[in-house]
Amino acid sequence: MNARAELPLHAPGTTTDKGYIGQSVPRANAKRLLQGRGAYVDDLRFARLAHVVFFRSPYAHARLERLELSKAARQPGVIAVFDGRALADYCKPWVGVLGHLKGIKSPPQYAIAIERACWQ
Repeated sequence: MNARAELPLHAPGTTTDKGYIGQSVPRANAKRLLQGRGAYVDDLRFARLAHVVFFRSPYAHARLERLELSKAARQPGVIAVFDGRALADYCKPWVGVLGHLKGIKSPPQYAIAIERACWQ
């Protein structure tokens, strides 16, 4: 018995068109970046600059039941601590798209996970 032979070759609703897989994707700014002429946020320096730290879930998919933020807020130099619910008031969810890969979209996502952590 060969389980692989018994599986359908293509799942219902999928396409055999390989699209962008295995294809070269042109990028308009690649030459500039490869020549070291890119400008990155890490290169910027401002007065009163603060740094941000994100705690990422060690689990690819998990339900968030409780976040204990008080210990983090008490650490020296910490200005503020936010969870996903607090940031949702300022950052509405977005759908990620790739300009050079037409038709590819992410599900709506928030800046920080709210009820469940889901690596995307």
